[in-house]
Amino acid sequence: MSRGLLAEKELIRLAVQLARPIRPVDVERHFELNHKTAVLMLQKVTAKGWLRPVHRGKGERIVSYELVRGVMDYL
Repeated sequence: MSRGLLAEKELIRLAVQLARPIRPVDVERHFELNHKTAVLMLQKVTAKGWLRPVHRGKGERIVSYELVRGVMDYL
């Protein structure tokens, strides 16, 4: 299993453990990454369909990500 896939699975585990939408700052603290890398990780997992973005305001800014129903079946 590749290192990237392991990190993505750990990100999903973190989201489950938090039991709320996961924010980039949560990923930054857990993996000890900078903000840009944390956002990139979240975007990759979102592209796979495991997370869904949560928008704030007029829908322009993504502030957090929530688990897609049934994602744990893939892991």
